[in-house]
Amino acid sequence: MDDPTKHVIHREWCEVTPAAVDAIRVTKAKGGRVVAVGTTTTRTLESAALASSLTSPRRGRSARLCEPGGGEGIETREGAHPPLAGEAPATSPSRGEVRISPFCGETGLFIHAPFDFRVVDALVTNFHLPRTTLLLLVGALAGSDLLREAYSEAVAKEYRFFSYGDAMLVL
Repeated sequence: MDDPTKHVIHREWCEVTPAAVDAIRVTKAKGGRVVAVGTTTTRTLESAALASSLTSPRRGRSARLCEPGGGEGIETREGAHPPLAGEAPATSPSRGEVRISPFCGETGLFIHAPFDFRVVDALVTNFHLPRTTLLLLVGALAGSDLLREAYSEAVAKEYRFFSYGDAMLVL
């Protein structure tokens, strides 16, 4: 496939609990960073932020009602989704607030450059295989130059790639 952004990404069921939302809000308010552990966590948190910015009241069901297959879910194909009618900014630079609500459902969010990360500031993840949607997600956060540099170093030092391999911290 010449254009990887045309790939149909898999859907995942995910949940962001009220306790997780509270922890994110407190962390951001104190000027801290939200560090996602894994690409699924990244998609989950960004899906919750995107869903909470939508005007539909059906998005983001209460965590008590969450069960696999439940919830409304979220899907977008764009790297950086266009502003939606009535959408407020996800973050307030002056107060460090983040717009996120409890979320439950499937996500089909395809994160690739350019993408406006609303919640995730850093990521711990594996060294992913080339030509994968996971690598596109990491590149959207790290930037292509830093990602190339990290992968060159990983190859030179014989890091292990893919699942159960070595990990990297993207700041």
